[in-house]
Formats: sequence, structure tokens, C-alpha cells
Amino acid sequence: MMACAFCGTPAMLGTLFCTQCGRTLPQPGGVVGASGDGLNPPAPPAPPPPEWIPPNLAGRALHCPTCNTVISNIAVVCPVCLAPLAR
Repeated sequence: MMACAFCGTPAMLGTLFCTQCGRTLPQPGGVVGASGDGLNPPAPPAPPPPEWIPPNLAGRALHCPTCNTVISNIAVVCPVCLAPLAR
């Protein structure tokens, strides 16, 4: 479990948006040691095509132009790569 940094509402790991305030939740990085050698993080998964948004997030999400992560459409900074988003 994790919690929203703004309002403190608990959220399941991997949840993109807070169910209480709607803000973007930070996403964890790669799992260290998942490559099998105990030292190196695994290669990141291939990003989705830029036009793909999960159906349940249509109109509420967009892709970060820097790292292609699906993020809240009200975000001003990507929670993954910390790139500022032009508005």
C-alpha cells in the first residue's frame, strides 16, 4: 500500500490517481534484482504506443512527452521522470 502525498488517502501499489483528490500518484521504479543477478534492475517494459490510453482513463489521462508514462491530464510535472509539462 501507498498513500497520496497530497491528502493521505491509501492507494494500492500501481494506482495512477488518488480516488479522493484525483491527483497523480508517484509510481515505483524498477524492482532491483529482478534480472536474476541480485544487482541490476530489470529492463523497463516497452512503452505503450503514444495514442493508447486505458479505456477507463479516456479524457482523464495523457502521456508524458518525455518518458511516455500515462499520467493525469491535470499533472504539471510527470511523477516518473519529473519533467515539467507544458500547458
